[in-house]
Amino acid sequence: MTKLKAVIIGCGIGGATTAVALTGSGMDVELYEQAPELFEVGAGVGLWANALRALETVGMLEKVLSLSAGPVGTGVRRPDGQWLLRLPRDVMESRWGGGFISVHRAELHGLLVSELDPASVHLGAHCTGFEQENGRVQVRFDNGNEIEADVLIGADGVRSVVRAGLSSPARLRYRGYTNWRGVTPPRSVPLVTEGMDTWGRGGHFGLQPTSGDRILWYADATLTREARMVTTSASNCSKCSETGTTRSPP
Repeated sequence: MTKLKAVIIGCGIGGATTAVALTGSGMDVELYEQAPELFEVGAGVGLWANALRALETVGMLEKVLSLSAGPVGTGVRRPDGQWLLRLPRDVMESRWGGGFISVHRAELHGLLVSELDPASVHLGAHCTGFEQENGRVQVRFDNGNEIEADVLIGADGVRSVVRAGLSSPARLRYRGYTNWRGVTPPRSVPLVTEGMDTWGRGGHFGLQPTSGDRILWYADATLTREARMVTTSASNCSKCSETGTTRSPP
């Protein structure tokens, strides 16, 4: 029987995970990424019990766990340190079947991509649109190439060409807060044994333990767009991002 063919636009964490899952189910999968090389922007990503169960389904759980400090508890604190909400590891495991882990985004991305056939990942391929007809989809690229497939999956981020082709285009809006993220060098600071978010007026700060005796940290502050531009320029921070960016209604 002929394999179903899936084309995935975007080879970030979402696209690579989807490719691992579909390849494992027996589909012929091709990924197309517009960047000329693969890299993952950012510092850390937290994975909860539902994500861990999904990774177990596709055979990736143990490998992903090896990138973390192991399942830990987490919660939310007030500025004075008092817990507003605390979820110990054993409570999460009894309720949801798993704890919480934090991993470095680049390491997670690299692990997922390493599970794929290198010949299935096409770089420098910018999707410009697609057409559906008779149960098939024709995908177009800016170099003039066209690829036919049974399934098209859009994993191409907030400015998704695939999503725009399925619904009305929507502009991005700054939502009023700016985020900084980072990872400490190994053994450079006292380690924490559980994750925590501290919430205060106009901002918050979080710490999550990860592998290699490191801590993933993130902070955000409520800023106008103008203040954000001044702050970003002054700090020359390459990890500043508009984490409050969202789509506006059509």
